[in-house]
Amino acid sequence: MKWADNHKPLFYLSIRPSSTIHSLDDRLERFFTLYNQLRKQSYSSHHHHSHYQITDKDLKQSIMDTVWTQAEKLIQFAYILLDTLLSLLVRSPIVNGHCLNVNQTCFETITKIVQRIQRDLLPDLNDFHGRNRLLLTYIHYECTLHTPQENGSIRFVIFEDFKCFFCCFFKISTQ
Repeated sequence: MKWADNHKPLFYLSIRPSSTIHSLDDRLERFFTLYNQLRKQSYSSHHHHSHYQITDKDLKQSIMDTVWTQAEKLIQFAYILLDTLLSLLVRSPIVNGHCLNVNQTCFETITKIVQRIQRDLLPDLNDFHGRNRLLLTYIHYECTLHTPQENGSIRFVIFEDFKCFFCCFFKISTQ
């Protein structure tokens, strides 16, 4: 560190650790925990597990609760949360041969999250047309869907047509 007059520091440095693994928000943790349990159950659906089975009601409630995540945590985990919600929207989870109908809930939740980010949390990042830079960055560079393959691996897909739809969706949801 360099010093100036009478050993006065030129600058201060503070470090604040931030986890990309643990959100430290109860609502996000519950949603991601249920989602991971869902993925484990769907990948090993040929085995019958005696542990807790996820129901439509539980998953829908955890999805809806993500809208009210702490503001800072919602922004930090926006990309992961939106990717996860989009994957549930596009491909409904199947547990024990039963399709969990969460599509409408995911769509409504994405709409509310986008509105919250654009209107309440980051309105200063909106351009002249009302498009939020954080959300545009997500659409153009980060938006991926995780699709399981026949061999058990996961393929990451970026859909150009889907991006065009999503750009329109973000614009419509703010009006």
